Amino acid sequence: MDIDNIRNMLRTIDGQIMGLVLQRWSLMTGVAAWKKEHGKPIHAPAVEAANLERILESAQAMGLDADFATEIAAAIIKHSKDRQCELLELDTMLPTIQPPIGELRTNLLKLCAVTAPVYDNEYDQWGRDDGSQTGGPSGRRDKAIHAYRKREAKLIDDVIASLPQHELALDIGCATGPVVKSSLEDRFEVVRAIDVSEDMIRAAEASDHQWPGHVEFEATEVRAQLPAGDNSVSFLVCNFGTASEALPNHWQEIHRVLAPGGKALLSFYNKEALSNFWYYPGPTTLRAHYNYRNDTVEVWVGGTAFTVFAQGHTVESVREGASAAGLAVEIQTYPTLYSLLPPFALKAPHWGPLCDAATDMDDKLAASEVTRGTYITAVLTK
Repeated sequence: MDIDNIRNMLRTIDGQIMGLVLQRWSLMTGVAAWKKEHGKPIHAPAVEAANLERILESAQAMGLDADFATEIAAAIIKHSKDRQCELLELDTMLPTIQPPIGELRTNLLKLCAVTAPVYDNEYDQWGRDDGSQTGGPSGRRDKAIHAYRKREAKLIDDVIASLPQHELALDIGCATGPVVKSSLEDRFEVVRAIDVSEDMIRAAEASDHQWPGHVEFEATEVRAQLPAGDNSVSFLVCNFGTASEALPNHWQEIHRVLAPGGKALLSFYNKEALSNFWYYPGPTTLRAHYNYRNDTVEVWVGGTAFTVFAQGHTVESVREGASAAGLAVEIQTYPTLYSLLPPFALKAPHWGPLCDAATDMDDKLAASEVTRGTYITAVLTK
């Protein structure tokens, strides 16, 4: 077959594809009208996750590259939602009203139950320095997580090295204990690791790792007080992302429990992050997307999207909260650019230099006055 015949066939197929896209596009008027009538937000993560999972299964059954299929489907879904925004005259496709907190809490516990059995393995994979993240969409997405975990581990090490004493460490929202294992158990006389999820704690205690006797795990809520006496904690670490329900009065409580010279490393979703204003269907490069309009975070696991509570902050609100409690604070935000890269595109070799450049720029931005990174990390000192 000569090239002219091939090109004619391609033109015919392209026309058929555009015809199907147009048919789908025309259905958006009905979808938008239904959502308006029933008070539903344009963005429906559970439906999208299930649809993308079904598309991936079909693509794999046909021998089509899964990343290519995801890219096509995600682009179609994005433009469909843009069309719905246009029809309904809305400035965002994202929900602006927060679901009931009880529903969000149930979602969090379900998410923990699903991820607890594999959390240790995935966390170890994210933290590897040999660049051998797993293949497939998840593996390429892990490059961003790897960069964040590597930075987090170094920051923890630097903070611990600067402490005047190494008596009691608290890990709030410890999951299955990866930070305890990598950074705390060998450096403190006592380590208390706490998580709201019994599934996470059971997975930690049932792991192959031999926990030393001075490490204590507990499944409990931390609502009113931290489980420590006044001036007793040398180091505290907490990710106030999906652990946002914990300790509403955290600034005052952290000041209460920290020993003089003690430090805390906290992380929060950044309400002013660049990634908040760029949304593409499907998992982001950091596996979750924070909705700054209603303080929730959407976490995709396979064909399921879990929406959970996540109290976001600004750099200024973190600085003000810490200072009001009498704590000195140092702040960085990270990553700024890498979190914008669509995960399905990271497979192509020619994207490698772009990924490296984004990582290099993120490192420089974290040390600058630019505060648009996805996460805020704050080191507090009493």
